[in-house]
Amino acid sequence: TGAVAQACYTAAAAHGVGCGVALGLDTVAYLDELGLHGGDEIPLLLMMVGHERARAANYRFELV
Repeated sequence: TGAVAQACYTAAAAHGVGCGVALGLDTVAYLDELGLHGGDEIPLLLMMVGHERARAANYRFELV
């Protein structure tokens, strides 16, 4: 999965779009939503590709 994520980052950069990867997701919920029960595949990470925001997202530091 690391090589696939790196290839996605590289391709996104080449096309001028943003890319991000999220780990630690609710695997069971995604299996339910995607209808992947009964197979041998599970989601390990989420890959988001698209245009970057015009400005940075608001981060509430006091919550940390």
